[in-house]
Amino acid sequence: MSIHEGKKIVQALEAFNANRVVQTNPTSLLTVALRSGGIQKRHIERLQKTLEEEVKQLPAHLGVVRAPKNHGVDRLFYGHMTVGQDVDGNILHDLYTPHMVSYEIVPKKYMRNKVDLPVSFHAQRTAFRFIQHTSQVLDYRSDGFFTSLMFASVMMQALTHGTDRPPEKPVPMFIPHTEGLFLGYAEPMPPDTYRRQYDSFSVRGKRLVSEHKVASEAAQPYVPATRMVAKTFVPFYDMNSEKLTVWEKLRDIVEDQNQRAGIQNSFNGFVVENIKLSEEQDQGVKNVYAAVHDVMQTKEWAWLSRSSLEKGHTPKTSYAERRAALERTHIAVKPTLG
Repeated sequence: MSIHEGKKIVQALEAFNANRVVQTNPTSLLTVALRSGGIQKRHIERLQKTLEEEVKQLPAHLGVVRAPKNHGVDRLFYGHMTVGQDVDGNILHDLYTPHMVSYEIVPKKYMRNKVDLPVSFHAQRTAFRFIQHTSQVLDYRSDGFFTSLMFASVMMQALTHGTDRPPEKPVPMFIPHTEGLFLGYAEPMPPDTYRRQYDSFSVRGKRLVSEHKVASEAAQPYVPATRMVAKTFVPFYDMNSEKLTVWEKLRDIVEDQNQRAGIQNSFNGFVVENIKLSEEQDQGVKNVYAAVHDVMQTKEWAWLSRSSLEKGHTPKTSYAERRAALERTHIAVKPTLG
């Protein structure tokens, strides 16, 4: 694929920025079902079809998944990329953040969970570099990309809750993909940025009862307090020895059958309503965090970190400091009345 063709795809993504907000209001489907006597299989199937039709309108979406029924609970998941705003309300077109929504449904009640994943992408550069180096479009719905999202989230959990203290300033960070590495940095975020929010709906007598809540630590363990910002992508065939070693070590964790349950339990506890982990499951999560920290202690990781810092790829100030500086600038130029 030529650079010209790659630019055309990036331009298509850029054009999409002006109209990216999901307009779905599927809660009305389930609310009507609740009022009619209870949520049945046909209501859930209709909800799934509605979500699938809605997300098809968004090129930057993660798809819709219906999980197998577990403990009498039906679960539906969907995700899409969101964009942030600066202090003036201007859309930050190039910075994509995955937003996950899940429905947990029983006949007389349902919950809608919402949470951002602790990873953002400089969309144009990562998409363009991916196309340029692999001759493939970076497919947000692919298993490979979702595995990268999941493991990026787990790595941010490991930074927050692992053996070392969480970073106080931005630090270089590297996230594995089947085709290579996303390169960027991790930085501390304000408290509860990634605390899951949810709305629950049920019927008491003839009255519909709705509640908005923020998940407690017991319901959402290992909440990350850092985020990864991916700035670019490098394919495995074009890596120096240090990048290749880090990529292989991270991929070993992702592909290790003994670590798979720990990765899944860590991610699930963050994204959906958590069933308290057993002592064995909790230890599995901690084993994953320890494995991540072992990679971060290698000489290859240290070499890549020094290189990133020397080349200016990692900010010298934290997110909070940059935000405060923007707000001070905003206040300074704000016109006064009278």
